Amino acid sequence: MVAKLFFFTLFLLTFQARGQLFHYEKFDIEDGLSQINVNTLFEDSNGFLWIGTQGGGINRFDGKDFVAYNEKDGIPGELVTSVTAG
Repeated sequence: MVAKLFFFTLFLLTFQARGQLFHYEKFDIEDGLSQINVNTLFEDSNGFLWIGTQGGGINRFDGKDFVAYNEKDGIPGELVTSVTAG
C-alpha cells in the first residue's frame, strides 16, 4: 500500500514538473517596442515576429532586437490591425 501511494505521488509530481517547461518574457518600450498596445502578431517564414500596434506602427522582432516601422517608412498608418505575408 505504501509503495502504491509513493508511486502515485511521484506520478503527480511528474505532471507538476512538466508544467514548468514554458518560458514567458515580457517586452515593452524600454526594450525597443514602439507601443505596448499590441493588436496583432505574425511570424514570417524567416522567423521574424511582426507586431502590429495601436498607434506605434509595426515592429519586427528577431528574437533580440526590435525594429520599428511607421508612416515615415511607408506604412499607411500608425494603427496596425493585421499582418500577413505578401
